[in-house]
Amino acid sequence: MSLITWDKEKFSVGVDEMNEQHKKWISLINKLHGSLITPNPETSPEIAIKEMIDYTAFHFKQEEDLLQEVQFPGYEKHKLEHEYFILKLEKLDQDITNGTYVLKTQIMSILKNWLEDHICKADKSYGAYISNNATTQ
Repeated sequence: MSLITWDKEKFSVGVDEMNEQHKKWISLINKLHGSLITPNPETSPEIAIKEMIDYTAFHFKQEEDLLQEVQFPGYEKHKLEHEYFILKLEKLDQDITNGTYVLKTQIMSILKNWLEDHICKADKSYGAYISNNATTQ
């Protein structure tokens, strides 16, 4: 059962490469969600969260490079949002590894809400900027 489903109208930022990366990111959140619901040694929460952290770092680097390339005026704020989320993921990783996380629904709610809010607001703002001001896509 998926926690988040890609919805082009809701999530598209107008930059194909970033949309594809967002789809991958959503699939990783769904993978973590599945690992918390149905334990499986091949897809344990520990493995899933580490995969998400690695992919998130990759995605954020790609996105930040794009924002610098197009001289997005909200770059610094956007980068701070990324840094904040990485800290949240690292805390979740520690909690999962130490067995101290309390509610699986709380973990997934944090991830789902942040991702949806970030894509629908912050990422769409750079998509609009690129659409209106740059030739990169």
